[in-house]
Amino acid sequence: MLPAKIIKMQMNDFQILFRYRFVLFAGLLGVCLFANFFYFKTSFFNLAVLAATNELPNGYLDGANCNNIGGWTCDANDYSAPLEVHFYADAPAGQGGVFIGSTTANITREAAVGAQCGGNAKHGFSFSTPSTIKNGQVRKIYAYAINTPAGANPALINSGSKTVQCDSGIFYTISDHAQVDITFGAEEVVFDYSTSKCETGDIPDISARAFTDSNGKTQLLASHYKSYRMIGDSLASLAKDCTAVMSSDFNSDASKFNDHEWIAAPYTLDGAKVYALMHNEYQGHLYSTSGVCATGQYRDCWYNSITSSISSNNGKTYTHSAAPAHLVLSSPFKYNGSSAGPIGFFEPSNIIKGNDGYYYAFVALSQPTAYNGQTNPQSSGICVMRTGEIKELTGTGTTVWKLWDGTGFNIENKNPYTQTVNPSAQVCQPVNGEYAQLRSVTWNTYLNKYIGAGISYDSSNNKWFTLAFSDNLIDWTVPQKFRAASNTAANNEVYTSIIDPEVIVNNANVQTKNFEKSDSSFYLYFTRINDGNMNRDLIRIPVGILKANQVCAPGAGNGCRVCNSAGSAWVDDNSRCSPDQVCSSGACQSVCVPRTCTGMGYSCGLADSGCGGTLTCGACPSGYACSGNRCVSMCVPKTCTGMGYSCGNQSDGCGGMLNCGTCAPGKACSQGGCVSNCASHAYKKCSDGNLYWYNSCNNKEELAHNCEILKILDYRCNSQTIQKKIITGDCANDTCIVNPVWTDVVDCSVTGEICENGACVVPKIVSLDRICTPEKISGCKVCNAAGTGWINDNLRCAGGETCVNGACVSAAGGAVEPKDSAPATRAEILQKITEIKQLLIQLIAQLIAELQKQLALEQ
Repeated sequence: MLPAKIIKMQMNDFQILFRYRFVLFAGLLGVCLFANFFYFKTSFFNLAVLAATNELPNGYLDGANCNNIGGWTCDANDYSAPLEVHFYADAPAGQGGVFIGSTTANITREAAVGAQCGGNAKHGFSFSTPSTIKNGQVRKIYAYAINTPAGANPALINSGSKTVQCDSGIFYTISDHAQVDITFGAEEVVFDYSTSKCETGDIPDISARAFTDSNGKTQLLASHYKSYRMIGDSLASLAKDCTAVMSSDFNSDASKFNDHEWIAAPYTLDGAKVYALMHNEYQGHLYSTSGVCATGQYRDCWYNSITSSISSNNGKTYTHSAAPAHLVLSSPFKYNGSSAGPIGFFEPSNIIKGNDGYYYAFVALSQPTAYNGQTNPQSSGICVMRTGEIKELTGTGTTVWKLWDGTGFNIENKNPYTQTVNPSAQVCQPVNGEYAQLRSVTWNTYLNKYIGAGISYDSSNNKWFTLAFSDNLIDWTVPQKFRAASNTAANNEVYTSIIDPEVIVNNANVQTKNFEKSDSSFYLYFTRINDGNMNRDLIRIPVGILKANQVCAPGAGNGCRVCNSAGSAWVDDNSRCSPDQVCSSGACQSVCVPRTCTGMGYSCGLADSGCGGTLTCGACPSGYACSGNRCVSMCVPKTCTGMGYSCGNQSDGCGGMLNCGTCAPGKACSQGGCVSNCASHAYKKCSDGNLYWYNSCNNKEELAHNCEILKILDYRCNSQTIQKKIITGDCANDTCIVNPVWTDVVDCSVTGEICENGACVVPKIVSLDRICTPEKISGCKVCNAAGTGWINDNLRCAGGETCVNGACVSAAGGAVEPKDSAPATRAEILQKITEIKQLLIQLIAQLIAELQKQLALEQ
């Protein structure tokens, strides 16, 4: 589907729209033969103003044909007002002209018309050609602009020079008697031979075909006997691939059917494997074998057939079975170089899957009345063939393609070189009498009919591009001519095909991989031969079709307009424009929405509305002045700094409020200042080796406990060195902890003393006679102070017992724990005092250490 249904063609300084209407009824013949241009670009005309007070309208009669009469007109007295236009036939008004109707010039035209009409381009007209002048005669058309205010009504430029010649009431039909309008537009070059050819023979020498491969790429073939492809992301972005996809075999043996081969009709089911019908020319004049070509002329010795090939690599290369197993259709006659050709089946159309599930293709026939000395029962024209499946031909079994014989698809091809052939039994029934018709066939979703494209000639031998219509692929309307096709050596237009980029049904693209469908707008591709030889370009033009009484195809878009469901009118659709625009006559236009004082926050003074107007936003009350469209007090406002405020909203003393800032986390604004709002002594936490209080905002407060204590708890002897037990403090896991450490204090041996019980003492003089350690206890014996003997100590025994040789003996004579009953000596008493003293010192030290520990824990 193409983006627009009314299509224009730009050509130098002219902008042209072609429009044709054909009413179709089967079996009868009649066609509007005359076609003329309308909608000419007029920027180079500038009509003079003829009157000062009532200027005459100006304008052009652009064109007239059997469907429409069109042009434009406007009046300088009021460019906003559309004018009425009256039409006459055969002669000017008042001079024998026949009034045939009127219309209003209110259609939007190109900018050039707007330039002639004060910037307003909405002054075009299109008047349906009335049936009253469709009588087969040449009728001159005159158009007059009706002056406003009343005055002279001038004839538009070109009046009388435009003519129509239309048949009267003779129609062709398709089954529902549909009336069809056909329009076409500007040419686009798809392949430029001068800039894009891969080699001299790289030319579009057969109708273009397209398909979508399994990689999502679009491929287009318009081949010669050495075939190249174009490939791209879409039909609009194709580029030439100069790797040949297939070269001909050039086999001089006519019975092999593999001489000059053109890929004519590719078809893919999955995008990866591509089957193709081929146009095969046996060109006998090229081979010197005696009798191969009696005249040596190309056409006389042209023996044509339809063959097949296959690509198994996404269309990158094509091959075929060993010849002649790839044969599809051939003449029932063997080649004869002495008979006049050409003969055979030619140029297959694209393959299309019909609504009945079969696959169809059309082939052209060129048939001399006699060949090989036999009468040829086959007439020339277009025959249709079909198959139930698309597959590679291998030469086994029967041919899958069967021709229509007038009653059914009953004709299977027979190879005249390998089979006995009765030419009379091989006659297909042509569906169209002209050779060049049905080059391309699609199912048209807009008409719900098949549509075929081709070339035809009128009675004056003028060549035309044509469309024909069918419900069943068998019965076709007479081809409808809609665009003249060039037919000169320097400009010869041939090989048409329909290819539609997308086909939209219910907002979905239903186009197939093989481009088998079309809708109300599509592209017609054709080849233009520029020099009568190899210089050939591939061209396409947009084509639009409309049903009877429809001005557009339902659902189609044109600018921001959408065709309504009945196809009766274009409807402006604002949704197709940006939010700040509206659709007007198919064009998105900006809409100015005036600003308001409230919307701009203005309370006084004058302001621009933004749309050329002025807003009055009011006056200020007493004590206020208007500044920047806002009322401001004449009072001198206070400042936060001036009031010493650092937070909160405060009055400025002039009716306004100041924002003096916010407080840091953990602080609240109170009377313009920030104060803490955190709970004190929320928890304790270690910091710098001590335990500190923290508030609920995680701020550090005062010391809770000094963990850094240094206290001596005890003394001991380590050999002759006095050691003290020092308790040090630290903080861990949010609590104070103690670490006891023994530290050397003094070495008693330095002063000749010894360390006893954590103190340095003068060593006792040990007698040479000492037998024991003074004051050492053994049982109930105690070594004397001199160490010279043991003393039994009855005090170490229980009452009634005595110490005998260190053992306590009871009165009954049993040994018990000994006690010495002898009185203590002075030395012994002093020794006991010393021991008690050392014990007291140790107890006091331990008590002090314990008290310090308890105090530390309580803190």
